[in-house]
Amino acid sequence: AVGTNVLPSKESLIETIRWIRHYLSTIIPTKPIAILYGGSVTQPDTAALLKAASVDGILLGRAGIDGPLLKKIILSW
Repeated sequence: AVGTNVLPSKESLIETIRWIRHYLSTIIPTKPIAILYGGSVTQPDTAALLKAASVDGILLGRAGIDGPLLKKIILSW
């Protein structure tokens, strides 16, 4: 999804994040793991993405350098 301006499906994100958490827990079993999503994040996507996919945070690309858009993203969180 990175650079495509297309968000993966909710199911795909949930499955991928579940796999990443499981894999990392086998390597570092005693540490909590934070997962950040960093692909094609826009203001309408932010709240849904964070809630639906068990994402702990987001990494912003182009949206992070657009002041008004960044403000909208922060406020929608």
